[in-house]
Amino acid sequence: IYGIAVAFTVASIINCFTLYIFLRALMVKELDKEKGTLLRIGKESLTQISRIILATTVMGAVAYGVLYGLAPFVNTHTLAGLVLQAGSAGLAGLVSYFWIAKLLKLTQTQQLSRMIRRVFGAS
Repeated sequence: IYGIAVAFTVASIINCFTLYIFLRALMVKELDKEKGTLLRIGKESLTQISRIILATTVMGAVAYGVLYGLAPFVNTHTLAGLVLQAGSAGLAGLVSYFWIAKLLKLTQTQQLSRMIRRVFGAS
């Protein structure tokens, strides 16, 4: 079982770096040939990625804490108990992610907030 988890993790890391290399190559074709332009975009991307990693780490910690914090109070031998426990952990993780992402001023979160406000008509 541990071998599968390690293999999946290694494959995901390789996939991430491969996608980054192809994205960088595509951006070189799209950008003008001004010196330093690609480097500046790379730094912005790495800043955003580090913020996403931080928000995701906090989300995982909160979800894990809620999941195991509720375990003594919920009957996990029933479907309702499992749904309540997992749903609460998932919701807490989701809320914490968006809260941290908003604090870190992630571009994607700001875009999503604008889209939600536009759809639901909130000002």
